[in-house]
Amino acid sequence: MTSIIGAYFKSYKVPKYRQRLVAALCSAITSEDEEKSEFYLEIADFEALEFSEKQIEAAKRDVSRILRLGD
Repeated sequence: MTSIIGAYFKSYKVPKYRQRLVAALCSAITSEDEEKSEFYLEIADFEALEFSEKQIEAAKRDVSRILRLGD
């Protein structure tokens, strides 16, 4: 999944400031360990504090696209 995320960031030119949030959300969703998933969600919550609603929606769209690419 990491290679898919990296390729997506390069091809869609995702801003650096949004990459951490997108990566944390993807990791939380795809983690098989519940404890790790919660950890990644905490990171995503922290990252999202500095984002506007519009930026968060853009990050959600990025996550959705990445997860479709991973299927």
